[in-house]
Amino acid sequence: MVDDDIAEVPIARSIRAFYPLVIVPGMVQVLAPATINSIMKDLGLTEGLGGLLQLVYFAGVLVGAIMITRLLQRITVKQLLLSQVLLLSVSLLACAVAPVYWLLLVFYVVTGFANGILVTAPGAYVTGMCGEESPRMQSMLYGFLALGIAIGPILPGLVARHDIPWRWALVAPAIMVLPLAVPLILTKLEHMHDIDKLSFKVLREVISFNRSLFIGLLVGLCLFAAAKSSIAMWLVRFLESEDGVAPGVAHLVLIALAVAVTVGRWLSSYVSTKVKPFNLLVFLTLSSAVIVLIAPLPSSRMGSIIMYPLMGLACAGIYPFLLGYAAWFPDKDSSAVFTSFFAAGAIGGALFPYAVGILNQFIDPRFGMASISFLILGVLACLYWIKPHVTDGDGGSGGNQ
Repeated sequence: MVDDDIAEVPIARSIRAFYPLVIVPGMVQVLAPATINSIMKDLGLTEGLGGLLQLVYFAGVLVGAIMITRLLQRITVKQLLLSQVLLLSVSLLACAVAPVYWLLLVFYVVTGFANGILVTAPGAYVTGMCGEESPRMQSMLYGFLALGIAIGPILPGLVARHDIPWRWALVAPAIMVLPLAVPLILTKLEHMHDIDKLSFKVLREVISFNRSLFIGLLVGLCLFAAAKSSIAMWLVRFLESEDGVAPGVAHLVLIALAVAVTVGRWLSSYVSTKVKPFNLLVFLTLSSAVIVLIAPLPSSRMGSIIMYPLMGLACAGIYPFLLGYAAWFPDKDSSAVFTSFFAAGAIGGALFPYAVGILNQFIDPRFGMASISFLILGVLACLYWIKPHVTDGDGGSGGNQ
């Protein structure tokens, strides 16, 4: 998807312009989880109503993921990203001044749309430009996204701790995203050629290329995004309501989890140069499932406080490695494949956190949080399903399955 005479080093340099840009989208990804308890207390919402905030966010992400290849056929990557920077800033400010909850939900759909494209487009560019090196490059790129996730709960935590209106937590990322887009403005990006828009025709071609690999990755990413989003969405409320953690302190656990994810992604990128990425992926997935199962069970609050950041360290490399396997498909389809996978993650992130919230409300919060481990075990099953297609030097090759 890039001219053959384009050198590897200039491409790597252009990709670095995405690093500061994806920090704010990382912050926005945890904005609902970090503020939901404050919003629910302020507006008197139940888990069922509060969970709608994350649901509508991922609905917007899903629409953005579906439309991104169509948009890239009409405008450049840079134009698309800069337009979404402005849209994200405006939508967050609109959310901050929304007078009623239903209007907040409407504006948050737009936030999800813009944020989803800001997360997806850099990954699609990396997939198209880096080929078989994509898994490692994705891990580095999403390490900066994880950095944003790490610092995202800081302001909401301070807001909750000092009884400041939660709306101010939405203003900070709206302002921060503007200067962080400057490196992108100053960087020349290579044009992505021959982009097929995401359609049923393209999906049929991809599926015919390697049906087992595509379906396995699609389901695996859906389940993992569901697990990750469910934990992030309800962790603060779980710690405060079940373990008696003080307001603001629970946000520190969310920050520690995100810091662990950031460190874990960079470590995974390094370790994957020493061991087979697939073997590392299996180990991380199994470890994550075990930790998520036992984390909410201890009766002492210290058990949960320690286990959830440990889980973040274990699960850090799963998402970028799975997304990186989009490069195993033909170059002309890589963007469509990548956005399909991202859309699957958006579906999982929208539906399952809401379902976990219902379990927390009507059955038991500890049961609801522990049940997330079964989603990760589903990811493990998907890995063994795709194993014949991504190991033994088959990277980048395909075939009808």
